[in-house]
Amino acid sequence: RGHNLAEARSRGDGDGDGGIHPPQSITMASSSSAGKWWKVEETLVHLPGLLGEHPASGHTYLTPVDLHPLPRNAVIGWALLYDEPVDEENFKEALSHTLVDYPVVAGRFAGPAVIRHNNAGVPLVICKDTRRSAEVSNGGSFILQVDAPSSFSLKKDSGFPSLLNPMRLRQVYRGREAAVSFRLTRLACGGTVLGVTATHALVDGSSLCRLLMSLSLAYRGLDRPAPYLDRRCLTCQPIASLLTDGERGAMAEEKMATAAAVAASLSGRVQPLGSEVEAPCRPLVQDSLSVWQSLKFLGRVAWGALRGARGVGEVVARISPREIEACKRAAGGASRISKNDVAAAFAWTLLRKMQGSMGLLRGTDREQRARMLLAADLRRGGRCEGLPSEYFGNAALAVEVEMETGAAEDAAGAMMTLPLAAAAIRSAVSALKPEMTKRIMRSVWTACQASALGRLPALVSSLPCYHDCLITSWQFPLRELDFGAGDPVGFFPGVLPRCPWTAVVLADGAGGGGALVHMTLPSEACDLLRRDPRLTAHLGNAEILQNTG
Repeated sequence: RGHNLAEARSRGDGDGDGGIHPPQSITMASSSSAGKWWKVEETLVHLPGLLGEHPASGHTYLTPVDLHPLPRNAVIGWALLYDEPVDEENFKEALSHTLVDYPVVAGRFAGPAVIRHNNAGVPLVICKDTRRSAEVSNGGSFILQVDAPSSFSLKKDSGFPSLLNPMRLRQVYRGREAAVSFRLTRLACGGTVLGVTATHALVDGSSLCRLLMSLSLAYRGLDRPAPYLDRRCLTCQPIASLLTDGERGAMAEEKMATAAAVAASLSGRVQPLGSEVEAPCRPLVQDSLSVWQSLKFLGRVAWGALRGARGVGEVVARISPREIEACKRAAGGASRISKNDVAAAFAWTLLRKMQGSMGLLRGTDREQRARMLLAADLRRGGRCEGLPSEYFGNAALAVEVEMETGAAEDAAGAMMTLPLAAAAIRSAVSALKPEMTKRIMRSVWTACQASALGRLPALVSSLPCYHDCLITSWQFPLRELDFGAGDPVGFFPGVLPRCPWTAVVLADGAGGGGALVHMTLPSEACDLLRRDPRLTAHLGNAEILQNTG
């Protein structure tokens, strides 16, 4: 088939955890609660012609954006639903050939900030399930019943196996497990769910979508564009200028990396390579927080969770093209404000109204000043010098968006209108120029050099619960991910562990210029959305497709 595969391992999966376990004899297992039967087969897929541990032919050194506490402790978990079957053997072969362009995906961590291209393989789990497409999809977005990686649980039906593979980040960073894994789940109706999990320190959503796009093209036998793998274009320390990708012994590489890290910490050079040394910039958000304030904030969050939080739920809303155009006109900039701006503003205002109704704003610094985080893609709009659009890695920066709401704002956030929020988002995105990007990255690199306790402020200031919310509004070309079964009819855009008060903006698969907003909310907020008339009025022409809280 043009590729070498590790010995396939088959095992029974009675508890539905979807994990990667040692080889066992081939068995069948059933769930005692639902009486369903399934079989799980696990395979390691390697680059063609090479198998298993192989002398390193290259390395990838992570950047400060990769090493930030938030992505380093997060896992991207996506699931795509197809109504038709995906050929498993063809998928294995396509994955093997795709790894030629993405050797870092088949590698393993060889240190805290380096991945060795040793072709250790990518796990592929194939599961024969009994569900039908209608049981996992609604309106183009999943009602997903799945165990999440890192032992954080989503809503789970014990009668079915998982749709995503678990990922133990500690084992990943020790080089014992893969940083990316795939799972194909066959449904009883003939459909397939493609699940992929990846550590956020390795990729962001855009890079993961690029990897899946290359995999889709290889599956269909089409030419695929080559990615840009050199992360030195996004580094903020001189370590990259001291290291090359030439073949050297592991001991020499380790000594060189240690020397480079020491040089980086002593040199004080924290600007991107090739740029001039600049005067210290105004401190960012995390610099205004002390370690003690961070600990107090985390203590309050933990106490609130222990006091009776019932977990989180998923809410998916569809925003009509008419609503988007009306917001553009009201903001006075129909050509300047984008559809993404309006959809992100819709999520921001809705989530803030919920927080006001729940009393979460009272007595905080956000009571009269709205504050949210917007994940920005540095590949777009000339936001980072020398960063090509084909860059494969983590190029997502969280940009803070603020706006005054005034003392007259009531408990439900009545003074914060959709047009004003959309205009504030557009202003923040437009201001993200190369100089602003350098400032943020210098701050990120400074946080990465701190001790574990010293990194707490950077982590806290990146949490959605420290702000009104965190929103990702990238338009992923999901409809182009065709594996011979047509476009995906359902999609779950997960970042795990699932953090409440987050939202992802997606293109509306129904067409017509609308948008879908996938929100992760506390269960209490999901209940509130059903029964609070003020929140219902805020929805306007938006339609709630699902509410699983």
